[in-house]
Amino acid sequence: MPHNVDATRLLAGKIEDTLSAERRRLRALLHENRLWPHAEWARYYRDHPRTAVAP
Repeated sequence: MPHNVDATRLLAGKIEDTLSAERRRLRALLHENRLWPHAEWARYYRDHPRTAVAP
């Protein structure tokens, strides 16, 4: 299967957009006055495949 550079660039752009949105959402959560049980926080944020890689 030949490498399609345009498709790869498009996918990379979508991934970047998703990570940017996750970063914005996580930063907004810092301003909420909410307490999370550790297990719930870990499941939804620390161990999640997207949020775990959003620095």
